[in-house]
Amino acid sequence: MLSRSARTVAAAALVAAVAACAGPSHVDHAQSADVAKTIAATQGPDGIQEVTIKTTNDFRFDPPTVTAHTGKVKVTLVDVGSYPHNLAVAAMHFTSDTVTGGPGQNMTTFTMTFAKPGTYPFECTFHSSAGMRGTFLIH
Repeated sequence: MLSRSARTVAAAALVAAVAACAGPSHVDHAQSADVAKTIAATQGPDGIQEVTIKTTNDFRFDPPTVTAHTGKVKVTLVDVGSYPHNLAVAAMHFTSDTVTGGPGQNMTTFTMTFAKPGTYPFECTFHSSAGMRGTFLIH
């Protein structure tokens, strides 16, 4: 027969093992993988920061996070799938043109001016409920 302290240790180990096996009730591995994708805007030939963001049939932005400095950022939004997408930044009252996977309609370019550092969430207005969101991190 085990001593009381040995039973307590055994019970605690069993609870920890069961909890580890159960894990969280829901893990969205695609979303977790997206969080790690961050790209920095690069300096374009005209001195304006530039970034390309792709939209996918998985209802994701690639990359979902863009870092940049205050000032102008030229964004090229490219649809690599077949659904219509756009990019909207509510804090700036801005929504881009819609892109689709169709010929001649798969890309749009626009310039946004970020006057202050901060976090600027963006979304596809068609698919935000499916998790199609991203963030501009402005330094």
